[in-house]
Order: sequence, then structure tokens, then C-alpha cells
Amino acid sequence: VIVDAASGAGNLSIPLSGLLGRKTTVLAIDVNEVALHRLKERDASVKVLCADLAADIDLERFGASMVVSLHGCGAATDMAIRLATRNRLPFVVSPCCTAKAVVGRTYGPQLQATNGTGSRMSSEHRSGAPSDIVYPRSAWLASALTEHLNGNDDIDGAYATIAKVADVGLGPQTPLEQVEHQRLAKRIVEWDRLVGVRERHDYRVEMFEIRDHDGYGKKEICIGVPDAS
Repeated sequence: VIVDAASGAGNLSIPLSGLLGRKTTVLAIDVNEVALHRLKERDASVKVLCADLAADIDLERFGASMVVSLHGCGAATDMAIRLATRNRLPFVVSPCCTAKAVVGRTYGPQLQATNGTGSRMSSEHRSGAPSDIVYPRSAWLASALTEHLNGNDDIDGAYATIAKVADVGLGPQTPLEQVEHQRLAKRIVEWDRLVGVRERHDYRVEMFEIRDHDGYGKKEICIGVPDAS
């Protein structure tokens, strides 16, 4: 069983199910009931679970062997990775935009009426970080930022700047400079995620890039495997 975390309407689940065939089950997890309903209309063979990734989901009962995620916006990528590490499973994720991750979740009366579950969650709620996910994700980046700031304690602000540059670049600047700044910032954000996993959970981690699409800004593929030793 392969778990597609933050699956949405199945842009990864459905191709995976078709590629892997009947011997492998794909379980799509998302908090958006409408998206999951659309997924089932597109491919009834994919199993679905409507759940908030911020919750502690036991994947052992599903017989899960790994967690994947495609373009989980903001903190959804971090929650997908955490879903894997909590269940001691390997993960392969291709992250999306990053700046939304630093926006903490706030729950309005409408969401409280649904007990924090269901499809009424706005995009900001789904992509914002719950209180137990903090940034930077690693001691490595926190230390580097502290040194760069000469003891200034605004590490949160420095990280937020890096995350925003990863999304939209710095301005004003030439298009080439913008692309280069975005790529560098995005690599920092994704390595921060991976190094944090290595520091806290004893995983072997690696990052790869999609090389065939030069104009595509979301090239990173982040992989983590529990260290058997």
C-alpha cells in the first residue's frame, strides 16, 4: 500500500494506481472531501481517507509501505513527511510553494462548527503549519541563520524571507537573477526539511531535481529512508 498524502483530486494517486496495477493499492489521504469525491469519480480503484494530516494517523492498519506526496502546498509537505516518520516509513515528496508553511493555522467559527475536519478548511488552513511544526525544520539552518544575523533573534523572519524568495524571487531584478535566487532559496528550504528529518529521526535523506523542464520552478524530489542500522 502506497499512501498519497495531501492527494487532492488524485493527480498523483491515479497515475500511480495505473502504473503499479492490481498488486499495489494506493491510499489517498486529504482533508478535502470534495477533492476526494472527485478522485473516486475519476478512478474508483484508489482507496481514500478523509483526514487532516495534522492528526496522528496510524498507517500500520492499512498495511502502508511508503508515503508519497506531490505538490503539498506549504506545511502540507511537512505534514506528509511527518506522517512517514511517525510510522517509520520511507517517503518521496515533490514539494510545492513554501511561504504558506510559515503561516500558522487559525480556526474560525465556521471551521470549529465542523470540529476541525471536513472540506470547509480553507487553503490557508490546509497549508498553514500546526503549532507543533516550526521553522526552520533543522538545527543546521537555525545555526546558520543565527550566525548570519550576528545574534539577532529574528530567525523566524529570516526563514520567512527565504521561503518567500523561493516562491517569487527578489525584486526588482532581471528575470535570470530572479530564477537563480528562487532556485537557491528553494534548495535551502528543501534541504532544511531533509536535514531536520535526518537530525530527529535517523533517516538517510537525499534530494534530486527534475532536469527535463528548465522553466519549471518545482523541480525538487525529496527522499527519506529509515536508517536500518
